[in-house]
Amino acid sequence: PNPNLEPTRTLTLAWQVGLAVRDGESPEGLQARVLGALEELRKRWGGEIVLVVAHSWVCKVAVASLIPEIGLRNMSAVPQRNCCVNVIDLEEDGFRVMAVDLVADNGGSAL
Repeated sequence: PNPNLEPTRTLTLAWQVGLAVRDGESPEGLQARVLGALEELRKRWGGEIVLVVAHSWVCKVAVASLIPEIGLRNMSAVPQRNCCVNVIDLEEDGFRVMAVDLVADNGGSAL
């Protein structure tokens, strides 16, 4: 086993059952923070093009939370490679995930 992957594996397992790790944030806490920030962006910049740069787990939580069929508990299933792009439309009444994990090598995954 790769010892460098252990912290990620621990976080993934803990978050799948809703636990925080080492005085960290729970998945629900991160979800509230991420969705709150997206809502503020939507209110202020809806209809505009907005660029948000974030760590992969923030992106996983955002995408999983905005797609009910995935949901927070399955956020680890959301693909997020280094430097990928996700496209989320900020609409008047909410959000629409248009594409996930876009990278130069394969064009990403449309949802």
